[in-house]
Amino acid sequence: MRHNTKRCARLSATLAVGLAIVTAASPAAEPPTLGKDVWLRVTTPNFTLFGEVPEARLRVVAVRLETYRGALERVKRNTA
Repeated sequence: MRHNTKRCARLSATLAVGLAIVTAASPAAEPPTLGKDVWLRVTTPNFTLFGEVPEARLRVVAVRLETYRGALERVKRNTA
């Protein structure tokens, strides 16, 4: 199977940055509390996300991150 290496490299770099930001929060971490803002926490098998957005939106982001993670895993398997 032929891959577009520039596209894969760009996707990998973008996802790596996003994953680094998201994984900075450990699963045991508590949502930040700043004044009266309400932060929600959504946990997936591989990520813990915090946000002051509606829960449905936070869940959409969590699903996307899990999808990206799966894609990177497949790319890694195919290039190894």
